[in-house]
Amino acid sequence: PAVLQMFAAMAMAIALGAEFKDDAAQEWLAIARGSLVRAVAAKLAVQSAWFTMLAIAMLAIVFGRLGTPLTGRVAVLVAGAWLFVTAVQAVACALVALTAGLRLAASLVAFYTGIAFPFIGVTFPMLAMPPLARAWAECLPLTHFVRVLTDHGLRGPQPGHDLRNLTMLAVFIAGALLVMAWPLHRLARGHRAWNAS
Repeated sequence: PAVLQMFAAMAMAIALGAEFKDDAAQEWLAIARGSLVRAVAAKLAVQSAWFTMLAIAMLAIVFGRLGTPLTGRVAVLVAGAWLFVTAVQAVACALVALTAGLRLAASLVAFYTGIAFPFIGVTFPMLAMPPLARAWAECLPLTHFVRVLTDHGLRGPQPGHDLRNLTMLAVFIAGALLVMAWPLHRLARGHRAWNAS
């Protein structure tokens, strides 16, 4: 999942950022009949579907081929995989919209996803982390997806954990969409808003 989130987020940042960097936003919007919401949703849906299929294949290998015991429900794992992928891609979209520059957005995406693994409580117990590190862990979609994985593959589902973690992933998606709404409208109005540096 840690590697998957890097590829999913970076692919989304490049796919969205290229529309503005290459000054193709007007054509992109024209294909979506002038609707920025439809244009972003279509791009997000295609990318999300592809990387969700990769996530499901990953789960099939882990719980099938490698023989990791599955103590929970497949439906929750699949839902978690889709929400996880969509959450990291929505965050990538928000970074593109906020920075208005593909180079800076790609750098921030690399930073955000690249250092995520040490903070999710797998290599180092989260209870032993200082408050700032725990707060950062909660700001990572990977943390919540890994909790779903460990609940359903190692210790067994914990009451209320599924709903809380899946809800948190949905909050990442909704929050990122809200954050990117106005900046994307500004970028779509004209190429001058795009930061070429």
